[in-house]
Amino acid sequence: MVLLVVLLACLSFALAVATWQLWRRVRQAKTETNLMSAQLETDKYETGEYEANKYPASSLNPASNLNSSLARLQQLLSTHLADTCETTTLLQKLVAALDNISEGIAICDVKGTIIFRNAAAQTYHGEVLVEAAMEELLAESLSGKTAQREIQLYGPPDQTILLRTFPISGSLTSETLAAVAVIDDISHLQRLDIIRRDLLTNIGHELRTPVGALNVLADAMADESDPEVLLSLSQSISKESVRLTHIVEDLLDLSRLEQNQNGQLTPVILQDVVQRAVTRISGVAQQHKAEIVLDMAEEPICVWGDSFQLTSATFNLLDNAIKYSPAGRPLSVDLLSNGTCAEIVVADEGVGIARRDHDRVFERFYRVDRSRSSAMGSGLGLAVVRHVVQQHEGEVTLQSEEGVGSTFTIRLPIHEQAHSL
Repeated sequence: MVLLVVLLACLSFALAVATWQLWRRVRQAKTETNLMSAQLETDKYETGEYEANKYPASSLNPASNLNSSLARLQQLLSTHLADTCETTTLLQKLVAALDNISEGIAICDVKGTIIFRNAAAQTYHGEVLVEAAMEELLAESLSGKTAQREIQLYGPPDQTILLRTFPISGSLTSETLAAVAVIDDISHLQRLDIIRRDLLTNIGHELRTPVGALNVLADAMADESDPEVLLSLSQSISKESVRLTHIVEDLLDLSRLEQNQNGQLTPVILQDVVQRAVTRISGVAQQHKAEIVLDMAEEPICVWGDSFQLTSATFNLLDNAIKYSPAGRPLSVDLLSNGTCAEIVVADEGVGIARRDHDRVFERFYRVDRSRSSAMGSGLGLAVVRHVVQQHEGEVTLQSEEGVGSTFTIRLPIHEQAHSL
C-alpha cells in the first residue's frame, strides 16, 4: 500500500511539473511575441524606449527582433519537447511498476470514467460484481471519502475480493481530481486463517485424547492392587505415552521441514527408499491382512536428496493407505521413471476421499473421517509427505473417488549429477 501511494504521488507530481513547465514557457514566449508586435505597431524602434529595458542596442532592427523572438520560441518548444519525452519515459516506468503490483489498480477521472487499469485489474474487467461495486465505491471516493467492501465470487475456485477506494487530490488544492481503486484477492489469507484456527483446535483435540487417557489410567492404578490389572494398566499407559510421543515428534519433524532444515543431501537410489518403507510397514500390513504389490524399475533411479526423509514420506503414504482400507484389501507401490522425473505411486482400494477434501488432506491434523480419529494416528502423515516432497523440489498429487480408493503420486526431479554418481 505504501508503494502504491508513492507511485501515485510520483505520477501526479510528474504530470503537474510537466503542465507547469509548459504553461510557464508558452507564457514567456507569448509575452516576448506581444512585445515585438507592440514595437512594430508603434514604430518606436529609433527611440529604443522598449529595447533599452530588455534588449541590447544591436537588436533594434525589427526583422532582427522578430527572428530573435522566433528563435527563442523554437528553443522553448525544443526544450519542452525534451521535457515531455522525459516525462513520458517516467510515466512508462510508473505504469510498468503498477503492472508488476499483485493488487489490481484502477483510476477514474472526476466524471467517474475509468482511465487506467494495471495488468492485475484487467483480470477483473467484465466481472459484474466487481465492476458494479467498484463503480459505486469510486463515486463515494470522488466526494472525498474512502470506502471498502468484501465481494464473494463463487468459482470454482471461490474467491474473496477486498475492494478499497481512495480520493486523489491536487497538490495545490484540496479539490478531488480523481479516485483510485485497489482490488485485492484475499482468498489465501482467509484460507490461512481457517487453517490456523483448525490447527489450534486439532492440536488441542489430539493432545487431549492421550493426556486424558493417561490421567484416567493413573487414577485407576492408584486404587488397584491386583498385579494383573496393574500390568494391563501400565501397558495402556505405555501405549498412550508412545502415541503422545509420536505426535510431538511428528510436530517437530514438520517444524524442521517448514524451516528448511534439511539433512545432508546425497545421491539416493529410490529403489532402496521404497524397499525400506515397505519393510517398515510390513508388520502393520500383516495385521490388516493387506498384501503389498511392489513393482519397481530394474535400472537404479537416483535423485539428490535426504534418504531418511524420502523413506519417511513413502512410509506415511503406505501407512495412510492401510489405515483407510478395509482389512484384506491389497495396495500397490510402483516406482517409475521417464528419464527426467521419478514417480513413486501408492494406490489402495480403500474408502476414498471426497473431491471437496482433496485440497485439505495435506493440512496438519486434517482428517476426512473424524469418527475414526482414535485409530488414525497423529493426523500429520500427509502434511509431512507434502513438505518432504517440496523440500526435494517435487510435487505430490492425489486421485481419489469415494468407495473406490485413492492414488498418491510423488514426483521427484532426477538430477544428472546424482544419476552419474
